Amino acid sequence: MSAKVELPPKICEWEPCSKEYTRRENEPTNKFKKRRFCSVDCRQASAIAKTRKAAEEKKNNTPPKPCAICNELFYRREGEQLFRFKMRQTCKEGCAKVLRRVRSGVGVPNPNAQPKKPPRPNIRVVRHPRKEPPTPEEISQLPPPVRWVPPPTPTSGRQSIAVTSPQAENLTQAQRTERRIRFRESFQEAS
Repeated sequence: MSAKVELPPKICEWEPCSKEYTRRENEPTNKFKKRRFCSVDCRQASAIAKTRKAAEEKKNNTPPKPCAICNELFYRREGEQLFRFKMRQTCKEGCAKVLRRVRSGVGVPNPNAQPKKPPRPNIRVVRHPRKEPPTPEEISQLPPPVRWVPPPTPTSGRQSIAVTSPQAENLTQAQRTERRIRFRESFQEAS
């Protein structure tokens, strides 16, 4: 069994922390030598700061461009992707609308265009004079409304329609059984 090698303490590379840390219990020597931070939190904070710093430098390195409409310089927006900034030609939404109109030909006068016809006069045509609402006496003289009744559904094959009558609903179980037996007997006599 080999003896544990004592290594000198190291300083955390995360600048706001910068505290000393030593080798953990059961930590291999080679891992301790590679480790640069005292904890996982310091390592994550350092990575986030590094990413933000790189993005900020990249953003600041992008030169401004002149607007295609108003000719003012505009910069890359916060969080805007580089290829989007390179594609963008206007500084704001108002200039972008003007550019779209110019490209579509809406905002540019056409020298070959024929003069427009004068607009039609705005005349309101009344077809029927307004009627007064009917009085209660006139309503009472009207025929009653016709209710729509669906046509009977055709039956075919072995379908049967259940007919219930007020007397059939009040029968006891014994009376129903007796009725069924009589019904079956009448079929047997007929055949």
